[in-house]
Amino acid sequence: MKNQIKQAVKKDSFGSDALLVMIVKIAGAAMTIALSIYVTRVIGKGAYGLISLGNQILNYSLLFILAGYNQITTREISKIREDKSKVAFYASMLHRYIFSRSAMMMLILFAAAYPLFHVLFDSPSFVLPFIILAIGLIPQTVSRVFSSVLLGMKKVWQANLTEQALTSSLLLAFLFFLNIMGFTLGIYTVVSCFVVARFVMYFIFSIYLKKGLNLNVSLRNNRKDKITGQSGFDSKLSRRSFLIIALTSYAYNTINSLVLGFTCSPVDVGVFNILMKIATPIAFILIAFQRSSMPRIAKKFAEGDVEYLKQAFLKIGLLAGVLGFMFFLLVLLFGENILLIWNIKEYEVYVSLIILAFGFLINAATSVAGPILAMTGQEKIHSIINIVSVVLQVTLSFILTIEYGIIGASISFTIIMLFSNLAKVFFMYKKVLILPKIMKE
Repeated sequence: MKNQIKQAVKKDSFGSDALLVMIVKIAGAAMTIALSIYVTRVIGKGAYGLISLGNQILNYSLLFILAGYNQITTREISKIREDKSKVAFYASMLHRYIFSRSAMMMLILFAAAYPLFHVLFDSPSFVLPFIILAIGLIPQTVSRVFSSVLLGMKKVWQANLTEQALTSSLLLAFLFFLNIMGFTLGIYTVVSCFVVARFVMYFIFSIYLKKGLNLNVSLRNNRKDKITGQSGFDSKLSRRSFLIIALTSYAYNTINSLVLGFTCSPVDVGVFNILMKIATPIAFILIAFQRSSMPRIAKKFAEGDVEYLKQAFLKIGLLAGVLGFMFFLLVLLFGENILLIWNIKEYEVYVSLIILAFGFLINAATSVAGPILAMTGQEKIHSIINIVSVVLQVTLSFILTIEYGIIGASISFTIIMLFSNLAKVFFMYKKVLILPKIMKE
């Protein structure tokens, strides 16, 4: 029996789907890094920092628009993926719902552009570029919904294209083309290319759903059905918990950038975001393992197969931890040389990179506990841990960033990674692995 469980874990977590997702994630990371190098060298660290800050604000807005529906969509679509007409019915309702919410949020961001960048971040020159950037919010958000539908349909690596690889590849191609054609690449050109890339990505996924999977996804609403009234999508508690999880998970990677924007300068924000991009490849590998195993985790827990969950946690954590340690050694030995690619020579930035890489090592070895909690009905506990972690992170980030700058931001990130992930491991064992056994006995 144990051998069968081990084989099932290996197939679900380390099989071809996980390998393809890993390739997509690594390719996406490479494209994002290449993009950051190119854009930084063309328009400067300060302008790149403002674009990064603008994208982070858009990504927060995206999470509010999705309101937890992307995670719920994956869970619910996976249950009915054989019935393509029903999948198309749900996907159409989600398309309409998210499209309208995105349009409303875009208008709000138009109005907020001036107070945000003229007053709060003291960067009045970025008001209009941010408005241009916000136009891409609609295709970006709807593409995420399509990604969740694809994940539920077991199209795992295709689903992961929406998050990084495709957008970065398209954007880099557009910028190279404009450069070859003799156009001057300034901040307006870059943000306009972001918008175009997101619209192209939206059309690619629309065509793939309709032609590749034969799903008739439409914006029309002849039956007047709403996704909020459909079974599985109507739980306010689940939506709220998943929204909190999404917001706080994203906050882990962005709070320090925002605090640096308040207390330091756009240059510091740009440098810190470059460090995050260098330090995140191991996180993408972990996500590949997580996403390929999440549907099976939910199913096995429903069947009462707790041993499968335990083996999945241990095996994924072990492999991701080993890969994370290898990456940490790479940063430790060659970090200064890596930073020279961005023309960054400051020793404190190299120290910050080491601290961040250690934080991602901790994350790699333990954070599969979070998805296990979310997929086994413990999303409320997951969300509470994330809320406490973010409150602590905001406090630590302000204290340490004001005192130590980028090094302080890196330290606060790593401390929170340790606290958050160990708390999730504790409650995963208590609520998912131990309690079901006790109740069974």
